[in-house]
Amino acid sequence: MLGALIKKQMLEAFASFTKGSKQGKTRSPGAAIGIGLLLLFAYASLAFCFAMLAFSLCTPLASAGLGWLYFALMGSFATLFGVIGSVFTTYNALYVAKDNELLLSMPIPPACLLFSRMVGLYLMTLLFEAIVMVPACVVYWIFVPAGPAAVIFALLTVPVLPLLALSISCILGWLLALIAPYVKHKSIVTALLSVVFLVLYYIVAFRMNDLMQSLIANSEAIGGQFRTVLFLFYQMGLGAEGGVLGFLLFVLMTAGVFAIVYAVLSANFVKLATNRRGGPRAVYREKRTEARPQGRALLGKELSRFWGSSVYLLNSGMGSLFLIVGAVAALVKAGWISENITAFLAQSGLADMLPLLLCAVVCMVVSMNIVTAPSVSLEGSGIWLLQSLPVHPWKVLCAKLELHLLITLPPALLCTVVLLAVLRVGVLGAVLSVLTVCLFVLFCAAFGLVMNLLFPNLKWNSEAVAVKQGMSVMLAMFGGWGLVLLLGLGGYLWCLILPAAGYLAVCVAALGLGGGLLLFALHGWGSRRFAGL
Repeated sequence: MLGALIKKQMLEAFASFTKGSKQGKTRSPGAAIGIGLLLLFAYASLAFCFAMLAFSLCTPLASAGLGWLYFALMGSFATLFGVIGSVFTTYNALYVAKDNELLLSMPIPPACLLFSRMVGLYLMTLLFEAIVMVPACVVYWIFVPAGPAAVIFALLTVPVLPLLALSISCILGWLLALIAPYVKHKSIVTALLSVVFLVLYYIVAFRMNDLMQSLIANSEAIGGQFRTVLFLFYQMGLGAEGGVLGFLLFVLMTAGVFAIVYAVLSANFVKLATNRRGGPRAVYREKRTEARPQGRALLGKELSRFWGSSVYLLNSGMGSLFLIVGAVAALVKAGWISENITAFLAQSGLADMLPLLLCAVVCMVVSMNIVTAPSVSLEGSGIWLLQSLPVHPWKVLCAKLELHLLITLPPALLCTVVLLAVLRVGVLGAVLSVLTVCLFVLFCAAFGLVMNLLFPNLKWNSEAVAVKQGMSVMLAMFGGWGLVLLLGLGGYLWCLILPAAGYLAVCVAALGLGGGLLLFALHGWGSRRFAGL
């Protein structure tokens, strides 16, 4: 039974990459290979970043006889990264999965069901932590001689350490499950907490060099803290250097924490997974409801879904937040930005490219918004409701496009206008920049919707699967970034010969033509495709 449940979880995890439409048709080998290459590229890029971090810490700490502190620090970074990567999906995967009640109605022990779901979470956490720990081990073995015991224990640490991050994620998900029935507007609260976390993350990222220098300078004091407060990571570091006792203590403590968490969750799983009561009761108030046009009603439905789903909001609309933050930062640092960027471009002989670079920066952030890419998939098995309404499918698709424009276009225009004012771009360059950004937003909205119609995933048990794991989501995001890089490279080559204003005019024409063709395809082929899903 347990094996069948684990197999089910694995099939669900990889369904969005191996299966296509609602009928569950298998993707072609070429599509599967393409997805694998994209994932490999993203994984390798992150691993390279952590390898650079490991390189900056390894030699100074190892030469000071603190090799264990190096592994303890990288292990703590890996645990933090693992929690970050899995905590947002733990609650949805364990407690609000669509098939929880169906499976619990069968003669399946709740402990087995919980364990099968935790296996999937463990593998996801392992992938996140391996991005940190594998480069850390390789860097250490390159610069520091290591015996067979150190190599074996370090390798065994990689699959053991995720149990700690998984335990922390499960505890946080459990706390959320306890308070969720009593919280109004859960998606907004989750989004706000996530935004606070992201702000703290980027503050740390921007100060990483100073933090690394401070860490190396105060390595003895930090080592003392690990020996007392973070004793588990201290033993992990000793084990990774070849200490048998340290490795055994690390494994026992990590396994013990996971066993306790699993036992507590198993005892409360049924109650938490079926808890739908206790929330604030709605008070009925009689009021007049006015009929709305089809377009407004459909757009209201899309807005309700967007603001009502923290997974959808966070993963598809964070670009808008970054655009607003960028506009505010540009106003605050207007003098510094104007002086330094203008001087840099002048020294590089690229002063004419200022409007083009501004558009590239804004469009790169705009491409982070992928509102339309999962919008069809999110209809799920209830897509027949829209198909049965006396509404033309084009109206439904228009509502999804309008949602993307409503979420993305105002922040993009705000950021563009502020940067144009701060950098004092001329009238012609400013007009062309605004048109380029607007048409790029429209192109991304239409491209994401086309990709989701081509690769819908209507069979999911959690919204996180439709929003995060679909092929259309990856193609929309990487496609947007690739288009920005292509336009930037073309602009650089153009500006070596001709004025930048002419290239922006070409971009406006190309994006307008591309967006128009996509909209034409959506009106005809897209409407038929949506009606037939």
